[in-house]
Amino acid sequence: MYVFIYNRLKKIFKDKEILSLGVSFAICTFLHTIMVVFVLYLVGKSGFFFYSSGHPYTIDSNILKFMLSCFTINSLIEVLLAIFVGTPIAYALNKIMNSVVSEK
Repeated sequence: MYVFIYNRLKKIFKDKEILSLGVSFAICTFLHTIMVVFVLYLVGKSGFFFYSSGHPYTIDSNILKFMLSCFTINSLIEVLLAIFVGTPIAYALNKIMNSVVSEK
């Protein structure tokens, strides 16, 4: 999935590799966060791993607000870290890979 998004963005941004890497890291990280939070919501809503007395939806009706705030803060931190940590590493690895391939 990442490679598909990266290749499309590389065409859109006219071969600006760093911009394509950063935006594709951000998109994929955000999509991953959405999928994880959705699964956590389903697990919490179904009562899986909870006894009926400890079910979070019977104790507090503000659990959705709590999950939304966790999702917002967590997704922002994850996306920023993916951009600022992942992009330089992927760019350096791409340069190394291209130099090794061009030597052969």
